[in-house]
Amino acid sequence: MIRVVSMFRRMGLRARVMWAMGTVSAVTLSVCLAGVIAIIPYCEGSLMSESLYYELRGFVHSWYGNKLVVINPDHVFYTDNEMLLAEGAKRIPERYIGIPEGFSEQNGETFAYKIVDRGRTYIVDTDQTEFEQTEHEIVGSATGIAILLFMLTMAVAWWLSGAVLSPVRRLADSVRRSSSAGHYEPLELIESQDEIGYLSAVCDRSIRHIYELLQRERFFSSDLSHELRTHLTVISTTAELIDAAAQNADEAQAARRILNACSAETRLLRVLLALARGDGIESADDEKITVAEAAARICAEQAEAASARGLELRTVTEGEPCQTKENASLIETVMSNLVRNAVRYTKKGGITIALIPDGFEVRDSGEGIAAEDLGKIFKPYWQGQNGSPEGHGIGLSLVKRICERRHWTLTASSTPGKGSVFAVRLTPVSECRVAEA
Repeated sequence: MIRVVSMFRRMGLRARVMWAMGTVSAVTLSVCLAGVIAIIPYCEGSLMSESLYYELRGFVHSWYGNKLVVINPDHVFYTDNEMLLAEGAKRIPERYIGIPEGFSEQNGETFAYKIVDRGRTYIVDTDQTEFEQTEHEIVGSATGIAILLFMLTMAVAWWLSGAVLSPVRRLADSVRRSSSAGHYEPLELIESQDEIGYLSAVCDRSIRHIYELLQRERFFSSDLSHELRTHLTVISTTAELIDAAAQNADEAQAARRILNACSAETRLLRVLLALARGDGIESADDEKITVAEAAARICAEQAEAASARGLELRTVTEGEPCQTKENASLIETVMSNLVRNAVRYTKKGGITIALIPDGFEVRDSGEGIAAEDLGKIFKPYWQGQNGSPEGHGIGLSLVKRICERRHWTLTASSTPGKGSVFAVRLTPVSECRVAEA
């Protein structure tokens, strides 16, 4: 039953309409045909019983009244009345001895009716073959009519479902064209005073509203990105001047910290702007780097934060690292968020960036993630019961969005109390080796 329901849900709407109408028609026609087949023997028995009774009763009364006795030539008359036997009536055969009074069917071959009058027994019978043949003909005709009606019903259902769903297909095609245009295009509205017309108007208003929201978001993102990058440029330039004129190691370290933060924020702005624009995410950056180059940059960027927590941040190579060059801002944003998240939730031990043949893994020795929470960690603003006050729950959701847009494979596994592993596989190993060659 579950399989039937699952298959029904996977069908198209027209197929479901056909299936429903076909099922109802089949059940209805089957019940009617079963009724016809069941009622034929009943009607046959009632009619024959009444016919034989009146004929036999009339014959007996006619005999007692010394009237002319007429028997249907297709019927045979039996009796134990010696006077009638002398006049040519037939003696009751052995097969009819002991049968009950009234109507009976004998071995599917004959119909018989028996009455006892004034101590004498009278029986009349008739051959059943003709009636059986007629019954089979009626059943065959009823079955043929049922099949024709079912086929006619399915043909009507096919035409009717097509006519009913035609506006839905037109609306779907119009929505698809509008969504693929990259800008708002009015839908081909269905001018009808029914649910389809209402749905058409609602879809048009909803699509227009969505495009307006996206347009405002893009304008806002562009303006915000421009303003923030202007201020970040000022901060970065000032930090470079401080670094150049540093009087001691502490000043130089503070300046480099500011420069690293400015670089990370500028990279993040480029990625967010590319995601908000909705066009090719590759527009985030023109620079292309390998996973190993990205790991070196992220290690340098996050080394101070890891060291401040007493953690070791290192890079290891397992096998031949992938040499495919990816967009610098994208690969660095993904790796940076994963490393920063690992640093935030690891209290002792360290974090490892493992370069593997088809991408990289970020491994930590933190508290781990409960099995029931693994499916939630990539949801926006979700931090779990042990969420860090330093985060807002958007880093991993951003990582997921980038991986989905770039068709990278992102997986997470964890053992509570031992740590977690986040793996990003950029491309098949064979393609990495081709790129290396």
